[in-house]
Amino acid sequence: PKAQDSPLALLKDRRVLAFAAPCGVIVACAVMLAYQVARLDGDLSLTQQRTTALIAAFVVTWWVLVMLARPLNAWRWVLVALMAVGGVGSLAIGWVRHYFDLHLPSPEVAVIGLAIGALAGAAIEAAWRAGWLGHRAPPATSPVG
Repeated sequence: PKAQDSPLALLKDRRVLAFAAPCGVIVACAVMLAYQVARLDGDLSLTQQRTTALIAAFVVTWWVLVMLARPLNAWRWVLVALMAVGGVGSLAIGWVRHYFDLHLPSPEVAVIGLAIGALAGAAIEAAWRAGWLGHRAPPATSPVG
């Protein structure tokens, strides 16, 4: 392997840091906001509050995957779809939910967690399209093929 392929070389790449650092801050803010919103609902357990934060984290990080997978060809569509199925499946399948100790919050709080994740994803998308994240311009379209 070449020295430029090492993980340390990625940290030295300004484009990687210019994308990852702001995205990480936005993801962290979304997680903390979702957790705080869940805490304000006095009827939720600590595990339900954490699950709400996880829902927001999954939505925004899944959207980052969608952005980085562009242009979406057939195998990238499969990757994005499988990640979505995995995220939903971790909450929908009882034994998986039990394994990861996920307890669903009330439907209202779950929707708020989804919305927070979606808004954070939209913020990252807007920053990407405005050219504020890294030096690579976003693709004009996402053709399938």
